[in-house]
Amino acid sequence: MTIHKYILIVFLFSVLWTGCDKKDLPDDLWGTEWKLEGLVRANGSWEPNETGKEIRIEFLDSAGLDIQLPVNTCGADVMEVTEKQIKLGPASCTEVCCDPPYAQDFLGILSQVRSYYIKDKKLYLQGPQGSAILVK
Repeated sequence: MTIHKYILIVFLFSVLWTGCDKKDLPDDLWGTEWKLEGLVRANGSWEPNETGKEIRIEFLDSAGLDIQLPVNTCGADVMEVTEKQIKLGPASCTEVCCDPPYAQDFLGILSQVRSYYIKDKKLYLQGPQGSAILVK
């Protein structure tokens, strides 16, 4: 085997190894489940969940996110996690067309989340489109 082939194999292996590595979740999120209480829009207005159905998220042990909407189920990967910073991958859903607009707005906020904090047993997920406030 030539040195060029060896270098190529080592390079490809390292790309696959780091590309498939999922981020560890912080202890305050790992394995927790939360119910959506409401959304704070970018303009600061508060909108409670009045769909009549629970909207839930669960941070899975595998650094994934399970999202239960009124009609559909979605999943997303946690792409980056640092001290109170979080970035989620795009959500994959069974069929988004049937959920109410409020649930779709929640997905839009989730896709742009950049930071989080927990206060008074509530999880605040914040991003440029607004915030989602969830309770255990």
